[in-house]
Amino acid sequence: MNVSTKEAKRDERLRSSGRLTAFEYGGKRWATEPKSAFYDYIYIKSALASFTPEELKVLDDYVWFADIEFNPCKSINSQARSVALLKAVIADKAQNTLDYPDKWLQYHKKKSRFSY
Repeated sequence: MNVSTKEAKRDERLRSSGRLTAFEYGGKRWATEPKSAFYDYIYIKSALASFTPEELKVLDDYVWFADIEFNPCKSINSQARSVALLKAVIADKAQNTLDYPDKWLQYHKKKSRFSY
């Protein structure tokens, strides 16, 4: 937690500690599948906590989102997908789905193009 992102990505434990089996956050356990669901959840929770409703209203001005840094050969998660899902959560008034992993996974499956 006290190193740069570059150092964190080079941490030997990433290669020596075995396969990732789950995520834990807020006292809840999250499966690693579908691969993007937890990342999208964290991204959306963070945005909702960091920005006012007025600041988030700017999303209404956009229909498409792009992540120019995203490389599907190197990564699974995309900020563009996450912000598109954030816009959907707000539009659908579905913030309560974020309180329950099972509800979030159902919502994510319905709204995401990620294959399940």
